[in-house]
Amino acid sequence: MINYVRRGITECPQRSLRRVGIESSQQLQQSAAPCAGASHLPRFAIPFVIHIVEEDAKVRAALSYLLAGRGYKTEIYAAAEELLAQRRLRDGCILYSWEMPGPGVLDLVAELEARGCSTPVIMIGENISVSAAIESLRSGAFDFLQRPYEEAALIAAIERACDRSRVAADQRRRKSSARSQIGRLSARKRQVLQGLLAGMSNKVIAQRLALSPRTVELYRASAMEELEVGNLAEALRMAMDAELTPLSEAPATGPPLDEQDDIAECSSEQTAPAAGNGAIPPLPHIMDILEGTTDCVFLVDHEWRFTYLNANARQLIAGGQDLIGVELWERFPLAASTRAWDELHRAAADRRPTRFEFYEPDLRSWLDVNVRPYSAGLQVCFRNISHERYSSAQLRLSEENLLHALEAAGDGAWDWDMQTGDVAMSSAFLARLGYGPDAFSPTFDNFVHLVHPDDLPVLTRRLKDHLEGRSESFRCEYRLRRSDGRWLWNLDRGRIVARHPVTALPLRMVGSASDITHIKAAQQTAEEALKRLELAQGNAGVGLWDLDLASGVVRFCERSRAMHGLSPEGPSELTAELWSSTVHDADREQAVAKLQDSIASGETYRICYRTVDTNRAVRWVLGMGRAVSGHDGKAERFVGLNIEITALTALINDADDDHVLANSCGDILPRGDDAIDGNDPAAP
Repeated sequence: MINYVRRGITECPQRSLRRVGIESSQQLQQSAAPCAGASHLPRFAIPFVIHIVEEDAKVRAALSYLLAGRGYKTEIYAAAEELLAQRRLRDGCILYSWEMPGPGVLDLVAELEARGCSTPVIMIGENISVSAAIESLRSGAFDFLQRPYEEAALIAAIERACDRSRVAADQRRRKSSARSQIGRLSARKRQVLQGLLAGMSNKVIAQRLALSPRTVELYRASAMEELEVGNLAEALRMAMDAELTPLSEAPATGPPLDEQDDIAECSSEQTAPAAGNGAIPPLPHIMDILEGTTDCVFLVDHEWRFTYLNANARQLIAGGQDLIGVELWERFPLAASTRAWDELHRAAADRRPTRFEFYEPDLRSWLDVNVRPYSAGLQVCFRNISHERYSSAQLRLSEENLLHALEAAGDGAWDWDMQTGDVAMSSAFLARLGYGPDAFSPTFDNFVHLVHPDDLPVLTRRLKDHLEGRSESFRCEYRLRRSDGRWLWNLDRGRIVARHPVTALPLRMVGSASDITHIKAAQQTAEEALKRLELAQGNAGVGLWDLDLASGVVRFCERSRAMHGLSPEGPSELTAELWSSTVHDADREQAVAKLQDSIASGETYRICYRTVDTNRAVRWVLGMGRAVSGHDGKAERFVGLNIEITALTALINDADDDHVLANSCGDILPRGDDAIDGNDPAAP
């Protein structure tokens, strides 16, 4: 699809290009061209999402790619039902095709309002009548674009919509924060704040609450201290953000209040720090500061004419030309339809500083702008952040590609935002747990409730080790409860990818999740089989051994260790010297020589020898083994069995001339060279 978008005119119908707002393939290629010098930024640098609802798959892909190249995060939907199926929509805006079948724009806006969702909707269509557009705007749609449209018009509309979304998000955050802080006040302090919000004086509040004016003053001072505000205006602004009801409108009845609330009296007098006795060094000249800064700076008067540009601004926006006296909007006509027009005019009218980001279509660049009014006009400082926007978009595309790769491999993915507590989980991960996209609220607390109680301490310890920097990556195996109540073994692997630039506290962690239930089941089956084998070996008096010819390391099972007088708690790996030291002195030389001959010739190893433990107890052992070859045909290991034959050897010795018994054991006790003759099993 990326190649398809880049080739544009050769494979995409011209009508689809026009529907996206691209008049030619050259414009498409220019808009998709990457910016040089990109540097990586964390994902939260651009929090807004553009939700694209378009029936035509090619148009969806092309529009998504165009906006991604401009630093936006996009999500695409083939129908309005897919959009409305989302449990919640992230801040941003919705690009909705007017020609979509199914619910129209009015139905979509009505449904969003019913859900309490304020995400702005931008209509895009080819045949939108003026009356239909006006009706949609009156019903709550934010803006509309007639196809074909210029890229700058699309970006400007999106930026205006994101501004509204940004304001709404800020209002929600202020409201939540204000309500949280005011909620910690005592009931009486809240009543005093309600009185202040109603415009009452301390005396009127005292009469309304049946208190003394001095007590009201103490409550007022204590409330402002707890709210951590410096003056009454900030306290009232917080009360309005929290939508606190003024006292004059509050109900007169209510539960009795304790007038003995703890009041922390705060002194309103603050001592200013003493001035130093030394002379204040002279400040640098203002022109030195403006010319020395790394930002671009220019000044405009009240008529929007340039009155000054520093060297950086002259290079970036003037191309070395003299713009003094030139009108700003005449030099940058396309900027008049962007967010910059509204922000600069608002700053000039309100005489208040502002800061914003916007796409400047004349420069084809994203700018971070800081505006401060001064007596003769506006001071504008800005810097080019196009490479940062593109870098963020590329990082996001890489993350999405990784997510698709993990999905294709059968693994799930997760993304933990530690600032909000939200955990974005891939559809494969949720499906593995038996949940649909909207059936599970993806927060860290809800996820922890799915962890098996026996595994939670291990998960907590390993996660804490990684968050506190004691491990380079996070890895943990634990069980998760599925929606049907069954337990699933999960392998998590991840790492921190973003930290706070000042405190170095972790902000974001990403990772993958693999279903290892079948591996755990196979391990359990193998462990059970091993236990049964050990039980059979113990009952039959048989042990296993394995000699690595390259390292000379001998591995004994627990039964073989017991036959050689070694402690069961000792290491399972022995050196060849340690093994030979367990063999009886009289048998050691012949046992070692026989083993070396078998290694050299590749013949089967078979010999009887005695072992002596620390208590000088003697055992007879029949050792047997054979070589195992590697890929090159050369012997790499010797594996075999150890059989304890102490009781059988004693039985044969007691039989004396009982040839029948001796002959019946001929297959177990070797004859001739394989036997160590003249050894009395009763004497070491």
